[in-house]
Parts: sequence; structure tokens; C-alpha cells
Amino acid sequence: MTKFFRLTLSAVALTAGLFVSVATQAKPPETHSPLEMAQTPEDRLTNEKIAEGFLEAMEAEQYNIAWANLHPNLQQAWNLQRMQEIWADVEASLGEYQGYQRSREAENVVAVTVEFENITDDLIFVFENNKIAGIDFPQETWDMIGD
Repeated sequence: MTKFFRLTLSAVALTAGLFVSVATQAKPPETHSPLEMAQTPEDRLTNEKIAEGFLEAMEAEQYNIAWANLHPNLQQAWNLQRMQEIWADVEASLGEYQGYQRSREAENVVAVTVEFENITDDLIFVFENNKIAGIDFPQETWDMIGD
């Protein structure tokens, strides 16, 4: 069930056995979050800030803002209800989300150290054209969450 959260569209991050379900749905209303509103190259957000903003939006239950920062292929797979279910599944397994501690960016990959009630681990974001194309935890954390 939580393997949806592992969806990775980048060839670098694809893993064997990934379960993908494409949900058909109407596109959520247009949103203009601070993550989307950068106007000049100097204002453009880094992938690191986009990943952090995604987590902040998920924590605040602003799924439409988080969804707006997903790559179009990932948007097709996850509707807002599915994003809410994924977040609830992760918190049910790992404990309440406490926030992120730090993030590191290397090319199109960002590792964000996230803290849940029962674990602190890196959440990996893969980017394509400044949109989140994949999100993954290390295998040990997936073992805790269960599939």
C-alpha cells in the first residue's frame, strides 16, 4: 500500500518490484504556492527548498500545494486523496512527523533527514525539471512501514 510513496520516475532511482497504480482523476484547482512563484533566476527555488516545502505542505495537510510540485507523471499517479492516505500510512507506521533536520542536494537528488516519532531517516527526492519525480525511503525504513 505504501509503495505508492516509492514511485520514482527517474531511471536512476527506479527499483525492481515497484508497484504503480495510475489513478484517473480531475486535476485539482490551480494553486500558486510560494514554491511555484519564483519569477527571476535569482528567485528560483532550489530543489532542496522545494523538497523541504513539500514536507511542510504535507505536514500542514496542504496536499494541493505538495501535489503542485510533483512531476506531471507523478501527478497522474497520485490524486490528493491518495497523497493523504500515503502520509497517514507513513505516520501510522513511523509515528507522528516531527519535522526535518537538514537537507543535502547533489545534482537532481535531495536527501532530507526527516524525524518521525519512532525513527529519524533520510527521505530521498529525485527531481526532473525542478519537479519532484520520485520519493523514497531507504529499504530499512520500508521494512518498518511494511508493504
